[in-house]
Amino acid sequence: MPRVALNGVELYYEDSGSGVPVVFCHEFAGDYRSWDPQVRALGRSYRCITYNYRGFPPSSVPDTPEAYSEDHLIQDLRSLLEHLKLERAHVVGFSMGGSVVLNFALRKAPFHSFYHPAHPIDPGEVVQSVIFHLSCQRFDEVRAAQRVDGVDHA
Repeated sequence: MPRVALNGVELYYEDSGSGVPVVFCHEFAGDYRSWDPQVRALGRSYRCITYNYRGFPPSSVPDTPEAYSEDHLIQDLRSLLEHLKLERAHVVGFSMGGSVVLNFALRKAPFHSFYHPAHPIDPGEVVQSVIFHLSCQRFDEVRAAQRVDGVDHA
């Protein structure tokens, strides 16, 4: 299980595929596995990184309330990207993850990224948003991969 010590906690993450990186930030009621359909579809052509926030096992679960805030989640995301040496990435978030991604972007992340906060009601919008922004590279390949896995949100 890949884990990295950052900002006083250990974060669990998974890193699969190769190509342009896509980093997925999960919702409050989920974890890194929430992105499995997207990772299966995009992992053939892109480097997909999912991780669990602090407080979501198998990442560390700090004992003190002071260890939890959106500021901590934003800094953890920034530190994970730095640890993975990602100078350019698509950063995708859903619900709480969308808020982390949006606020990460508003704080002027120091690298070139594309940010994709998704509407909390329709998870299909996450896939559509990622596909739209990746389409300039290999739209047909991604769509074919989705149909193979039955993840067609068109």
